[in-house]
Amino acid sequence: MRVGVNLEDGPANKRNVSDAYYGKTQPPQLQAVEGHKVLCIKTGRTFIQSNLDDVFLVPVAMTSQKAIMTGSTDNES
Repeated sequence: MRVGVNLEDGPANKRNVSDAYYGKTQPPQLQAVEGHKVLCIKTGRTFIQSNLDDVFLVPVAMTSQKAIMTGSTDNES
């Protein structure tokens, strides 16, 4: 599932929230994700998002159809 969050200091490449904000205070938009119910579009089930290693930040430029089709969003560091 994709959710748009505008961040002033987001990462330049795809990274999970834990890595991108290691040792830093996360923006309120991201703090709101952890510990809240999330709906899985594929299964239709809700779950509590407890692991920010499973939440990825992807720059807008990497989410275009061309970037997705070429697999350029798989550039994890």
